[in-house]
Amino acid sequence: MTDSAYEYALNKAKEGEIKMRETIEIINRKLEEAYKHIKPYMDRKNCPQLYDMCAYCEKWCGDEHNYKDCENMPCFKNWLAYVYLKWEASFENGE
Repeated sequence: MTDSAYEYALNKAKEGEIKMRETIEIINRKLEEAYKHIKPYMDRKNCPQLYDMCAYCEKWCGDEHNYKDCENMPCFKNWLAYVYLKWEASFENGE
């Protein structure tokens, strides 16, 4: 590989890394936004999917669980992403 080809490949890799970081930051902001909006309603009645998912977790503390310990858990982040996507779709569909 020539020096110019190597530099080109290195620059492309750096660009990809920067884009990946930016994408991750955007996703994390959206998850935080979803968490702020859904947090007051995170109970068995309003979020049965969350309750069903978490009821068998070792971190579960019962119905008064505040989910603070769960913020960095992949399962919780996936659930927040699901909520965010539903929320975003409802705006797009005018619901």
